[in-house]
Amino acid sequence: MKTLTTFVTTTTTIKTTIKTTRRNEKRGSALVPKAASMKIFKGGKKEIMLGARENLLHMIETSDESGIESAVEELRNLYDGEAEQPAKSRLLEGKWKLLWSKQTSENVNPFQKLFAGLAKDTNFQIVEENGTRVVNDVEVAKFLRVQAMARSSVASDVRTNVTIDTVDITLFGKKVKTITLEPSPGKGQGYVEQLYLDDKVRVSVGNKGSVFVHERVGTYTNDDDEDNDSSENATKKEERSLALV
Repeated sequence: MKTLTTFVTTTTTIKTTIKTTRRNEKRGSALVPKAASMKIFKGGKKEIMLGARENLLHMIETSDESGIESAVEELRNLYDGEAEQPAKSRLLEGKWKLLWSKQTSENVNPFQKLFAGLAKDTNFQIVEENGTRVVNDVEVAKFLRVQAMARSSVASDVRTNVTIDTVDITLFGKKVKTITLEPSPGKGQGYVEQLYLDDKVRVSVGNKGSVFVHERVGTYTNDDDEDNDSSENATKKEERSLALV
């Protein structure tokens, strides 16, 4: 009789465990789309940051605004800017594509807000070697392209000063207007701070509070280097970019 009681108790426990497991699986499937590819990262801080980065990219892909902001904050808290010194890193060199941005200030540049809405897949930023020149290259429409050139300089381990001095407007493949900007002393200069940087993703914030998420899409190349085509110049360069504020 004792053996029978033990058997019944064990069976009941197993059934309860199975039901609980199935219930948890259903809850999990409601939170995560079936098409999503979940990755579990274990290990040290580097692995945790990689997991947080992939989570951010997934939130952007699924257009989960609240999820994106939470993921950005998570990466920001994990990343040690003083130790990594992203503003001085060669990782910033190259070409990046804007994946997501958020303007938090009413005083934000109106062109920045316009481009973020109209050119989600054709908004690129290039920083030349050593980071002294930055180009914001935006194809607003198939016939309209705007390029803003800026001078940049390192201000701290995480901050870079940026001053836009030239804007080129191209219509139907022909440059129709060049605007030269001459900022007055103490005005016209902005800055960008790197909240997170690795060889694939960059998260940054401008001096007016705008937040940007960029993905690396290419390397910086110099036409003179290509003409010389030395073995040293042929070596793939690390990539770098800055968000224009």
